[in-house]
Amino acid sequence: MGQSVDGVPVMLEYTIEDDNYKIEGTPFLFETWEKIQFKRDNGAYFEAPSGNYHLYLNELIVNLDGKYRRLHECRQIDWFQRDDRKFIRIKNEEKDGWQFGELLVDTEKIQLLKLYHCFIQKGKPNQGIIEATPDKYVHHQKYVVRKADNPEIATELKVKKKGGKLKEEEKFPEFVKFLKKYKSENLKEEENLKNVISKF
Repeated sequence: MGQSVDGVPVMLEYTIEDDNYKIEGTPFLFETWEKIQFKRDNGAYFEAPSGNYHLYLNELIVNLDGKYRRLHECRQIDWFQRDDRKFIRIKNEEKDGWQFGELLVDTEKIQLLKLYHCFIQKGKPNQGIIEATPDKYVHHQKYVVRKADNPEIATELKVKKKGGKLKEEEKFPEFVKFLKKYKSENLKEEENLKNVISKF
């Protein structure tokens, strides 16, 4: 391993550019590389002078002296923070059982998180007069709510221009009743969504 961030070991070097295989777009969440703070599950805090979240690999990458390296044992990180945006570890079977979600609302009863995903959309080969198209990274997001006192209980919140609906309503009967009060609200507008959820 050879290098560490505040004593936390990092893995082998990660190559961002691969000249032999170009994919359009980026697998990273942030457009720029900035300082990131972390908290491990043992309570220890540390920070990297430059880092990013690789959505496709579901890995945190840090830049140490111009070399990009994966953080060792990301599963042991409770949360990371960049500026005023905080991302906490959450179970997700689609991402090897876990990933980081952005914490948008945090009340005594409920948390609202935004989960970011990235996949590779395959390009098409050259077909005569039709030019080839490259593979490209495609990003999408979804919202998840979970109980503040029992984070294991979570489900997707599908937002609409008029209201929202939980994927598994039986887990949140009280919250389902609350959402019905806002069935005419445009919850696709994120600021509006955050304002509504914060009232629960």
